[in-house]
Amino acid sequence: HAIGAGFIIALACDWKFLALAPGKLGLNQIAVGIKYPPVPINIVLKEIPQPHVRRLTLGGALMTAKETVDLGLFDAALAPEELLDAAVQRAQELAAHPGFATVKAQVRGETGLMLRGLAGLD
Repeated sequence: HAIGAGFIIALACDWKFLALAPGKLGLNQIAVGIKYPPVPINIVLKEIPQPHVRRLTLGGALMTAKETVDLGLFDAALAPEELLDAAVQRAQELAAHPGFATVKAQVRGETGLMLRGLAGLD
């Protein structure tokens, strides 16, 4: 499962792979009455396209791995035994691009700065 904060952490990743498994994913803060802190809501607003952000945050529905890929929230749902190799391969591909860090900083914008600050990387 990746519900609430776990789902938001996954959304913050550069490339999003998840296991084809019976677990559920989603943003159910509305169901439990939890307010989004500034950094998580920035991640949600940056990574989830409209109108999905409204449906997921205000509806609180939980989804399967396949549903998150179908909505474009995750890049691929793979067999659990394929995850590590796929993640390492993709990380190596991204790291090979000389402009990756610069472009990533541009794309992430304010949300990236907030995450760097939380991680103590400023």
